[in-house]
Amino acid sequence: ADQLALTENVRLDNNLLPDLQSHFCCSFGHLMDYAAGYYGYLWTKVQAIDVFMKIKEGNGLRDPTWGQKYTTAILQPAGSKDPKELVESFLGREANVEAFKTRFKLKG
Repeated sequence: ADQLALTENVRLDNNLLPDLQSHFCCSFGHLMDYAAGYYGYLWTKVQAIDVFMKIKEGNGLRDPTWGQKYTTAILQPAGSKDPKELVESFLGREANVEAFKTRFKLKG
């Protein structure tokens, strides 16, 4: 596949500013060097959206009950527990990608 054409199509599909001279796809080494870190960033986003949608589907963002629950389940214990446990405690289940897929209109 023509990587420059593919990069240009992604840029156009996502309304990114033009930078036709950079050959970005040839110089973005971070995905090779920091692949696990980028996966971690993405999984954090998945969990954040899952938590956000749980609150939104409850009584909404302005409900102090949800704010207190978030504070108690996630903020107060913070680094004393595994983050996975904190999110599961808040959600009442394991985090999953469904809210993320809905938010970004992803299929599959």
